[in-house]
Amino acid sequence: MAYRRLHPRITLDDGTELSVQASSSHYCSPKDDVGPYVSLEVLIEVGKPCPSWGNHQPYGWVSIRKLECLIARRGGIAFGDPWWRNQWTEV
Repeated sequence: MAYRRLHPRITLDDGTELSVQASSSHYCSPKDDVGPYVSLEVLIEVGKPCPSWGNHQPYGWVSIRKLECLIARRGGIAFGDPWWRNQWTEV
């Protein structure tokens, strides 16, 4: 079985560091290696968790809209490639 390379961390203006992933081995939709994705797996590696998203990390099946709201609330992206924006899909 081949594994897909992980996307690098995203650092937000408030210092939060996120791992945002999607593939056949992540909690995302669709659960494949191609996309386009409508939900993603998000791990908050540094910073405050999001209790409204659940009690356990990584957070699975996070909609792109929810992720973008979190990014905006925490000041935007300071560093990193928001790769999911290049394949945006509305449902």
